[in-house]
Amino acid sequence: MDKIRIAVVEDEPIVAMDIVANLEEMGYEAIGPFDRGAEIIKEIKNTQIDLLLLDIQIEGDLDGIETAEIINSITSLPIIFITASSDKLTKERAQKVRPHAYIIKPFNFQNLHSAIELALYNFCESSTVDDNKIEDIPDLDGYPGNNAIFVRQTKSRIFEKLPLEDVILLEAQGSYSKIITINNTLTICSNLQSILDKMALSNFIRIHRSYAINIDHVDSFTDDEVVVGKAIVPISSSYRQNLFDKLNLL
Repeated sequence: MDKIRIAVVEDEPIVAMDIVANLEEMGYEAIGPFDRGAEIIKEIKNTQIDLLLLDIQIEGDLDGIETAEIINSITSLPIIFITASSDKLTKERAQKVRPHAYIIKPFNFQNLHSAIELALYNFCESSTVDDNKIEDIPDLDGYPGNNAIFVRQTKSRIFEKLPLEDVILLEAQGSYSKIITINNTLTICSNLQSILDKMALSNFIRIHRSYAINIDHVDSFTDDEVVVGKAIVPISSSYRQNLFDKLNLL
């Protein structure tokens, strides 16, 4: 799976580079650092970013909270505020833009790691992204959009980014599910419908009570089964017509 890409907005150079170095040591891909709100807004319009670490007190015309407000109007992105200010007014302003975490300087990187995990988890558990947000911004041609989910395997602490195009098949196993990708099989603590709700894409379709497939990976099929990747998956009669309607049949 691809590394999670975390952008850093921090105008203290030493602190910024320390954050970047620690993110990379944790296994993330660090983007930046940036020291102005306008810079990260431009970057988000052109680059896939999975999480934003955003200092509230930054250089330029926009502070971190104003920057977050603009970013929230562009796309849905987990944001962690970093600040040396713990006063009531700053907290009240920050809470209005609904950050996924709030860290007070000075902090240790174990706490930052925990905040990142929590932010990604809360983001994954939140409602599905409204794609109309992107369409409503006229200058966002080519924006990469939300083409991945974050998953944490059983007994693992870190969330990893999984590109949806790599997913071949989903298999329900009670309260757990298997995600079969081109190169790997993941087991996660989530039911099949919850995963499909997070994906919310037309190329993923349920074909059985226990199976859903990515129709982009269909190799062949009959009335009763479909071949995706190396797997042969049964088709339930109640889902058959829906599948056939999605496929281009001659």
